[in-house]
Amino acid sequence: MLHYVCSGGCLTVQLKPGFCLVDGCHRNRNPLSLCDCLNGTHNEWLFRNHPDPENARAAAKSQLKKLPEKFQALTKPKPTKSKADKSLKPT
Repeated sequence: MLHYVCSGGCLTVQLKPGFCLVDGCHRNRNPLSLCDCLNGTHNEWLFRNHPDPENARAAAKSQLKKLPEKFQALTKPKPTKSKADKSLKPT
């Protein structure tokens, strides 16, 4: 699915084209970049134009850890049950 991301390190992701509106972002008021990734990595777009991408990545990870647990669950892949799991259930 096509989506749009900010490359300034603010982690903005939208489904419609637009501009970064995050105060303090290095790309504030600049157009969002088109991204077509399928795995959520955004092809390294999120930090491409940040002056210090390594520190920006670390800061983003620490911000994600501060999210309430219910929101963290949304960012983690859900475990899938295999056919072997179903066969172990009592009948």
